[in-house]
Amino acid sequence: MGSRNAVRALAAALTIIALLVAGAAEAQSPDYNVPMTYLNPPPVVRFVGTVRSNNTRVSLFRIKAPRGAKVRATCTGGRKRGCKTTSKTRTAGKSGLVRFKEMERTFHPKAVLDVYVRKGNTVGKHTRFTIRKNKSPSRKDDCLLPGVSKPRRCPAL
Repeated sequence: MGSRNAVRALAAALTIIALLVAGAAEAQSPDYNVPMTYLNPPPVVRFVGTVRSNNTRVSLFRIKAPRGAKVRATCTGGRKRGCKTTSKTRTAGKSGLVRFKEMERTFHPKAVLDVYVRKGNTVGKHTRFTIRKNKSPSRKDDCLLPGVSKPRRCPAL
């Protein structure tokens, strides 16, 4: 029991140090008094596909998220770019695996696939894939801060 309390005290001390190093306004929640907590385990977004000259074929679009987390996948670019489904939301089950078969298809350049993972009042994850011509898709990872709808750069730990 004593070691568990020691671990909690150490985690709290490290959080305070990280907040001081990163800057109080950048690394705290919107109410500025409570340190933020991150999703545990952190979400993993898998995107497997084949790059062709004029398109990219996505063969696997899977997310491993904490149990109970809401996972939303969106596609922007319209039917012309391969987006038949605009948005789907699922809840991670016992295994934590969420697969979006609707997003496993051929996409044309300039199609944008976004993944949002949120759970309660924790810092969520946002991943954006932008399909490019003759190149692998670009990937950008950001954080979803509690109470804020727009993805932002992740605060330093």
